Amino acid sequence: MLNYYREAGKKGFQQEHQWHELNESYKETYLNWQMNMNRSAMENCRQVERKIACIQRREKIATRKASGKTLNAIAESLPLLIGGSADLAPSTDTLLEKYESFRQRT
Repeated sequence: MLNYYREAGKKGFQQEHQWHELNESYKETYLNWQMNMNRSAMENCRQVERKIACIQRREKIATRKASGKTLNAIAESLPLLIGGSADLAPSTDTLLEKYESFRQRT
């Protein structure tokens, strides 16, 4: 009986060691992912800055029109961009030209 428990202890120790190694590999993978996401976010910010600079105009336009132009210019660079306007999207100019709208069904 004592041998059984000794073997179980050895097996448990090996499994715990494997778990720690796997956990460390996950940490490394996560850190690499996070580093890449940060680079990607910075590049997206640069793209947004360039696009906004391109649409700045001297002509006077309504704020909602300027906002709509800005949203459409930056939408591709900000994949997590989300907004809401209920049924006012056409009048507030918040429709994105290249993307479909979605709505919550009740």
